[in-house]
Amino acid sequence: MQTPEFKKSIALLSNPISILTILVLLVNDHYLRLHFPSWLTGKIGDFAWLYFSPFALAAIVSLFFPSSSRAKRIIIPVISFGSVLLVFILANTSPLFNRSLVQFISNLLNIQFGITIDPTDLIAIPSSGLALLQWINFKPNENKAYYPAFFLISLSTLLTIANSGYPDYGIVCLEADNERILAGTSSWNVFESEDGGLTWQKIESQDSFQCNPGSAKTKDKLILNNGEGIGEVIYKINKYGQFEYTRNYGGNWHQSNNIPPMNQAEIAFSNRNNYFFYTPGPFSGVIDPNTGNSIIAMGVEGVLVHTPSDNWLSVPIDQYQRTSLTFGNIPGLIIFEIELALTFFILVLISPYLLYKSISWHKVLLALLFIACAVILLYFKPALNAINYGAAIIAPSVFLLLITTLIFGSTIFIMNWQAINDDLLKFSILGFIGFLIFILPFIFWGMNIISSYNVSTVIALLFSLLHLIWSLTFWGRRFNKRFSTIFKSNKKSG
Repeated sequence: MQTPEFKKSIALLSNPISILTILVLLVNDHYLRLHFPSWLTGKIGDFAWLYFSPFALAAIVSLFFPSSSRAKRIIIPVISFGSVLLVFILANTSPLFNRSLVQFISNLLNIQFGITIDPTDLIAIPSSGLALLQWINFKPNENKAYYPAFFLISLSTLLTIANSGYPDYGIVCLEADNERILAGTSSWNVFESEDGGLTWQKIESQDSFQCNPGSAKTKDKLILNNGEGIGEVIYKINKYGQFEYTRNYGGNWHQSNNIPPMNQAEIAFSNRNNYFFYTPGPFSGVIDPNTGNSIIAMGVEGVLVHTPSDNWLSVPIDQYQRTSLTFGNIPGLIIFEIELALTFFILVLISPYLLYKSISWHKVLLALLFIACAVILLYFKPALNAINYGAAIIAPSVFLLLITTLIFGSTIFIMNWQAINDDLLKFSILGFIGFLIFILPFIFWGMNIISSYNVSTVIALLFSLLHLIWSLTFWGRRFNKRFSTIFKSNKKSG
């Protein structure tokens, strides 16, 4: 039932200012933050979200109050505006609350969620005050209908879930400062090393250290020279992703870096578990005047240290370090692919009976569910994109597909149990084989046996299709049917 408060919430959520702030948040978080990271783009999203989110929450809260409740005129805005402000303030000031909130949302939605603690974000609070004034001064228009209610609430919720944390590209800036080396991150944290980059400590931001994360792009070549007697060293990345260097201006190139680049699965795991935005290094470099070590910024991998004795070390800085993906971590990385494999298991389980023995609309629904599995894998690539906006879309989509398939399959089994019962074991074996065929390529991808996620997807879909055709052929003999008859309309038979 649409109460006056619900209509009021939707009216304010669909006014031009709210629509503008929703669009601003979408463009800022989905484009500006990623391509033009700065202090400003970090604040724009906060101003926009604090304006429209109380209206969206008020619309949801109003549905739980009976239309006869007089107290709702005060309770609904108190809950809506108060909750938004309280969560926003505590998430930006309390590490304990921040961690608890992030963990709760991550577990609830099965996605990687992150909120950067930044007390300076509180300057956006007046935006919520402006929204409250709009609520107080609102005058309803009885003749106006607000149709986009569901769309606006859904979009607001999606943007709220996805508006999570400043993109973290790791260590992107290095600078020699007297007797130490300074390292800066894309989130403006600063670390120092006094032993040639072998160990690092976090320090308060140095005003003299001007690190612009937006200008720290991946470089084809690094030319390092400390200007104090140590000759120039030039580094470049070869086609295998390893460093080569020269100390005689390109006359002789040497390759002695035995540290291989992170593979695709390791990168995806690193992004998923640390809310990183992996970009391959190098970003910048510097020669330590005390030790002669070359120190190279490698983003979320920390730094590489190349000593004068030609040793290469991958050195972590705080949480920025190379990721080691163990076999036990693979299920967490491909959790959405596992859900899709379970979906495929159920579909293979019921496909022979539906296609040979059931009515036409069942066949159409079955085909749509198969297509949905393929589209999610080919377009969304869950293991690679299950952060930020990707997670907010992928998690509910995969879950909804699995639940729909489970309900559909259960209904078919219950309605036709007597006919299916005799062949249940054979159906289950074929379905389980289909599950393994579907998921094994992604396990091999996690183990780096298959290096490309796209190749794993193609293998999984191709062999799953072949298994399905074989399964239908097998059951065609059991039902005395030919494979070519499965798309013909049949009357439902027990």
